[in-house]
Amino acid sequence: MEFLIKPNGCAVDIQVIESEPSDIFDEAAREALATWAFEIDESEEVQTGTQTIEFELAGGTCDPHNKSLNSDAGEAGAG
Repeated sequence: MEFLIKPNGCAVDIQVIESEPSDIFDEAAREALATWAFEIDESEEVQTGTQTIEFELAGGTCDPHNKSLNSDAGEAGAG
């Protein structure tokens, strides 16, 4: 991802340069980056940044009726 950093430390003009799989998490990555604050170098008028974001899925499945995460390993004490 590439972006500009405003004087207040906020990222703007956020661009996804590369993603795999393509376009699946791009919007989530842009939204996440837009919430971060960066330290600025006051000697530079325009600042740019680059950032790699990796999404990892939990090792379980979601039960759409229960809204809880079911672990692949099962629950402790279940039996």
